Amino acid sequence: MPADRDALGLVRRAVRERGLVESGEHVVVGLSGGPDSACLFHILSRLGDEMGFSLSAAHLNHGFRAEAAADAEYARRLCEGAGARFRGYEADVPTLARERGLSDEEAGREARHEALFDAAGSEAAERGLGSDRVKVALAHNKNDQAETVLMRVIRGTGVGGLAAMPYSRTDRSGFAVVRPLLDVDRGLVEAYCAENGLRPVRDRTNDEPVYVRNRIRLELLPSLARDYNSGIVDALCRLAANAAKDRAYLEGLAEGIIKEGARVGEGRVSIPAALLREEALGARVIVKCFEMIGLVQDIDAAHIAAAERLAREGRSGRSLDFPAGYRLSLSFGDLIFHREGKPGADAAPSASLGFGGWRLSELAEAAGGPRELAAAGHRVRVAVRTWGEGPVGEPAASGEASAPAAGGRAAAGGAARAEAMAGGRARGALALDFDRLAAAHDALEIRGRRPGDFMRLKGMSGRKKLQDLFTEAKLPARDRDAALLAAAGSEVLAVLAEGPAGRATGGYPPGETTKRVLFIDWEALV
Repeated sequence: MPADRDALGLVRRAVRERGLVESGEHVVVGLSGGPDSACLFHILSRLGDEMGFSLSAAHLNHGFRAEAAADAEYARRLCEGAGARFRGYEADVPTLARERGLSDEEAGREARHEALFDAAGSEAAERGLGSDRVKVALAHNKNDQAETVLMRVIRGTGVGGLAAMPYSRTDRSGFAVVRPLLDVDRGLVEAYCAENGLRPVRDRTNDEPVYVRNRIRLELLPSLARDYNSGIVDALCRLAANAAKDRAYLEGLAEGIIKEGARVGEGRVSIPAALLREEALGARVIVKCFEMIGLVQDIDAAHIAAAERLAREGRSGRSLDFPAGYRLSLSFGDLIFHREGKPGADAAPSASLGFGGWRLSELAEAAGGPRELAAAGHRVRVAVRTWGEGPVGEPAASGEASAPAAGGRAAAGGAARAEAMAGGRARGALALDFDRLAAAHDALEIRGRRPGDFMRLKGMSGRKKLQDLFTEAKLPARDRDAALLAAAGSEVLAVLAEGPAGRATGGYPPGETTKRVLFIDWEALV
């Protein structure tokens, strides 16, 4: 059979011409035991000797099928015959789906990801290889690529989605994912398995039109081939290849924008919303920022459109939910990409109230003066003062005063140099070491609560979830959602309330080395 019509020849060419695997590297194959993965594993075991790379396999028992144990045994024997290491994993995917609030498909994908990259990490450690020298090989074939293109067209994708699955990409774990079988159609896979006596296992659920992808494979593609274009699989794959070229160019421009303006932290990326207002590139920047923190699929056109509206028209404090517990928030002109996990019953609404705020750099300006806003029945005033000046209003008569209070609780340490707010009707005050706060955060915001909010309490090490504090205070759920907060990112500096709910941070207390103090003063408008 000509090399361009032979599975072995097509995989050999893809590996060499696309540099999918190099000599001295190690490949972990995702081996379900089905025709595609059995074919890929067998071919790579032959090419490993030829090209100088080593091979192992990882198999996941999803906990769905009665035949799962037999599937794992088949995969183990296939590895044994090739002299390759077999790593078996088990996951109760139905339970995982319920716990994480995911569909069975999504939960299965997450479980496979965790198993494959656990195997890759173990191989790297045992072999003394860097993550750039260990690859994870997936067995998606040419028909899978065509199905992916059609599925994304149905969902209303853009050019990036049309490009479908790449031959190679770097996973968030740091390992490369390669797809050497993308040029091989399903017929050639079956022929290779038969010619080499592989006898792969069969998953009967693949023949049931339950999931969208199954219906596309079993119903839509055959109809298109029969009634419109017998070469529909090749046509869709050409579309993907052309779109991939356009995507590569546009992603280069998007990466330039990210390099210019993004700030990257632990599981978090922020970028000025103004940089996303170029329509052709904004969507790519959004997708790329999510990819940087681990969300690499399931972002559809509706998600992108909502994110673009947030960038153009949103108000600080608004946020959007994305798949798998990821979130996009707007804060003082910056879009924040982060993952909060699935909100529990006690979590705040996804679009929590954001009334306004200030960048700390603005507050530090000498001519800035006190800032003020009205929110949720309160007047909030803030100001930065050097030592010896009064809090928000007039200068102090002396440089010494009692510690400020929030809802009747002590709110700042360093009593020898703490500043005070005047008393009055239902009100509170807080004084913080401005420079220490500015070293940790960019802005101060007056808003409602959000999932992930926490406080640092005086006399306690570490942090405590805001929802736990509300629970201890026996605050009703309706009052929790109505609570007004002064916050910097997810760190709550004060709960602007009277009574047991009123809290103030124990962090950033003014002390002997304090040069500038941030004063926050609030009072109920009664």
